[in-house]
Amino acid sequence: MDIFNPMFNESKKGNNHTIPAKPQQVKKVRKERCDKKKDIRILLKPEIKQLIKKLSYQYNTYPTILTTDILTEALYRIKEFDEVEYPIGSKHLVVAKLDKETFKILQGYCVEWDCSIRKAAHRVFVNSLRKEGHFV
Repeated sequence: MDIFNPMFNESKKGNNHTIPAKPQQVKKVRKERCDKKKDIRILLKPEIKQLIKKLSYQYNTYPTILTTDILTEALYRIKEFDEVEYPIGSKHLVVAKLDKETFKILQGYCVEWDCSIRKAAHRVFVNSLRKEGHFV
């Protein structure tokens, strides 16, 4: 007599049950946002960091936004940047958030000067402050 549930039926060939393999799941790659920004941490001397804080309070904005604006304006307007001393052991830093186009311009300077993104951003940023007359 056959039982209604096939699990309880005795197999005549024995108990050779194989578990079917699960199909491999394809991992979906998420698309990158078209307006994604790149964060750059710029090392600064303590005096310049204090200047950025003062200017951000003066313009009623955040230091990150001010740094981003100064760096972006400098990359589009100034064509020659003098060499400046890079503070390697400094713990004072500001963050700039650049869009893709501006980041590519900064990368071009990186290749031209044979340095890192941080060093190039520092050089552009300090030269911009000097040309605006905020820092000597």
